[in-house]
Amino acid sequence: MHIRVVVIVGLLLVGGLFACKKDKADETPVAEVSMLKLECRPFFGADTLQLDTVYILNDGTEIKITDVKFYLSNLMCGTKLLKDYTLFDYRNDGFQVLNVAGNHTEFSSLTGLIGVPSSVNHNDPSAFSMNSDLNIANAGDMHWDWNPGYIFIKLEGKADTIQDGVANFDHLLAYHIGLDENATTLQFPTLNWTSISNLQHVAKLKLDVKNILDHPTQPINIRNEAFTHSAIQQATLTEKVRSNFLNSLIAE
Repeated sequence: MHIRVVVIVGLLLVGGLFACKKDKADETPVAEVSMLKLECRPFFGADTLQLDTVYILNDGTEIKITDVKFYLSNLMCGTKLLKDYTLFDYRNDGFQVLNVAGNHTEFSSLTGLIGVPSSVNHNDPSAFSMNSDLNIANAGDMHWDWNPGYIFIKLEGKADTIQDGVANFDHLLAYHIGLDENATTLQFPTLNWTSISNLQHVAKLKLDVKNILDHPTQPINIRNEAFTHSAIQQATLTEKVRSNFLNSLIAE
């Protein structure tokens, strides 16, 4: 009886060893993938922008920026696509614009669009795949349900317009740029990639929010230019925000 038990246990152990060897032999090595990370660091002048923090405009007005979001589309170098659509959301995602597989030597420059191309701008936002930044679950408030289409740029804040020593940030600012005609071509002739590990490189953009508002040639007077939702009657301010945004977004 004892001999039979020993024999059975021995056979099970031997079988287990063979099974382990077979499993290990069947394992396929995982290929290492090179990743590219694109970041955008919002600034307010010389300082890294901190949301909900008090800054001062050129005219002395105190202001707090509460939201910075924008879409980039069709990011390419020549005919090579880096990313089709990506949403930058400073509050939720920090500096990250995208993190995708790719070879940094293939993207020494970059072209694209600030916004969403007209070919998809008016599509059903729930029809995009769940991993697309255009899907309504990911777009969230960057899609207008009342005017089918995406918000390309969203800059929001609040200001204290009465300089009386009392902090009363009750003057709301909302710059929402959308509509097909306001999609803006983006060009970075040189994109500098820095190695952060053997398989990861990062390139950085810089967005100066102060320059959008205190632009040297077309500043925005936040007292009477406090909001735009890209309506026809707001076309002048919409164009000013769109143009200032483009001039304030640069590659480091």
